[in-house]
Amino acid sequence: TELLVESGHRALLLKDAGKTGYDYLAVGDAPLHPATSWWFEHMDIRVVEVADIRDDPDPGDTVRLGIVTTPEGMKIIGDSIRKVLADRALVQHFPAVSKNADGGLDRTIEILEVFDPGVNKWQGISRLAEMKGISRDGIVAVGDEINDLEMIREAGLGIAMTNAAPAVKEAADRLTLSNTEDGVAYAIDKILRGEW
Repeated sequence: TELLVESGHRALLLKDAGKTGYDYLAVGDAPLHPATSWWFEHMDIRVVEVADIRDDPDPGDTVRLGIVTTPEGMKIIGDSIRKVLADRALVQHFPAVSKNADGGLDRTIEILEVFDPGVNKWQGISRLAEMKGISRDGIVAVGDEINDLEMIREAGLGIAMTNAAPAVKEAADRLTLSNTEDGVAYAIDKILRGEW
């Protein structure tokens, strides 16, 4: 967290809202990235702000650490945080999926996510499936970015969007249309028709 704040970013700690009563802890004095401000406002995200990580009222309830920045900013901070944390954390960064004024994909926003090394989307899905008695073969996962990789690889049917990161496409069983072409709806239709 200190490295992110010292490099001029607002560190965003996703919290277990069921325990804390809020969604994010925003650490530092840097202004929020406009995409973050938009997300918080439009998704009715509850945010607690502190200047210093030592003022975190719920340190044991942090799910993820992250920032939103530019591709240039990510090149600098992404490598630095990987060096500092090494194998003590899962560090992922990828372009945010957002539209520019022309309706195309805006590639000027990058997201950095830092998790405990044993945490990923597949772990959450598999835990829930186990609780509900659902086998791996009964799980379909659709994704496009590197944070979806384990989920795509491990699900009974892993589906990548055509705009997916190369590693995600390679791990997938099937390829659907892009996110701007209603790829999830297309995949669901294929599954319900028994074609996949």
